[in-house]
Amino acid sequence: MAWFKKVRKPIETPADKSVRVPEGLWVKCPSCAEVLYHKDLVANLQVCKKCGHHFRVNAADRLRMLFDDGVWQEYDGGLVSTDPLKFTDTKPYKDRLKAGAKSRSSARRAASAGSRPPSPRWSTASSAAAWASSWAR
Repeated sequence: MAWFKKVRKPIETPADKSVRVPEGLWVKCPSCAEVLYHKDLVANLQVCKKCGHHFRVNAADRLRMLFDDGVWQEYDGGLVSTDPLKFTDTKPYKDRLKAGAKSRSSARRAASAGSRPPSPRWSTASSAAAWASSWAR
């Protein structure tokens, strides 16, 4: 048993000086638990620099990454589904269509306008060959 025992008090932050970090500034990798700066994650195409974990990417961001300088065009934006067969399930199909129209994932087609060589992000020669053959047609 020690004769002298120093009691350590936890560091207290004053209530009037609360430190606030903006929401979404840092992202924690679910694979390796690395804390990543959000701008660095976006610059690295939503891939963790430490472990290579690929984060979810929505359709609009994926198209910006894929096409020349992020330029793409949406076709048939006002296209909606119909119910010509009058399908019914536990819920009427028309109601499902209305709910789907509200939470619609941005389905788009895009066309690449430029004819520059494949990006260095392309990992294999076969994908570069596929790109070149698509431009040859």
